[in-house]
Amino acid sequence: MRRILVQAHLGLVASALLLAMIPGCATIVRGRTQFVHIDSTPSGAQVWVQPDNLTATTPGDIALSRKLSYVATIQKDGYAPASVRLKSGISWWLLGNVVWVHPIGWLIGVCVDVGNGSGYTLTPQTVQVSLTPQAAGKIAAGH
Repeated sequence: MRRILVQAHLGLVASALLLAMIPGCATIVRGRTQFVHIDSTPSGAQVWVQPDNLTATTPGDIALSRKLSYVATIQKDGYAPASVRLKSGISWWLLGNVVWVHPIGWLIGVCVDVGNGSGYTLTPQTVQVSLTPQAAGKIAAGH
């Protein structure tokens, strides 16, 4: 009898370890990064994305970790710079983990998705900025 109980416990532990290695729903469907499209009027502006210190030129797409929030600064000579906050928030894809039959599977899936960042979404997904021309005096003064 004791041997059967030990085997049952080992089976449960092995099953839990196997489930822990299976990624969550959002990890499978969406991945850890998200492309954000950044465009400006006029085009050809430089984009700096912090805190990752990434750069691009508009129009363009930047791959960002879903787990972090960012500030994108768009700047072009002769125009006032503009900044946009890209906010990371919980994604509805986390609900996809209910496909697991047992609540332990739900918990494992949610922990995996939140832990690796795939359970988050960056908003906005598309940035469109109209840059404002600077006055001639401000351009000469370096503002």
